[in-house]
Amino acid sequence: MAVPFCWSRFVEALRFWGAEIKPINEEISARAMFWLEEFALGNGLRMADALIAASAWYLGKPLVTANIRQYRFIEEIELIGFKP
Repeated sequence: MAVPFCWSRFVEALRFWGAEIKPINEEISARAMFWLEEFALGNGLRMADALIAASAWYLGKPLVTANIRQYRFIEEIELIGFKP
């Protein structure tokens, strides 16, 4: 059974981790669209994943993910895997 989403707990977790929500800008959007054109058919890249990867690329930060397979073909970003 899925656990219902609780916005206040999500925001609390972001504060605990020292994370912040960044807006999507034109450069992030353009890079995500470029990667979608390159990788959607052959690698199954989806819009949300492309935006996440493009955000990491734009901010110059590694992408921490539990599913490295979703991003392994994007050479421009650094991936850090973890097990949930």
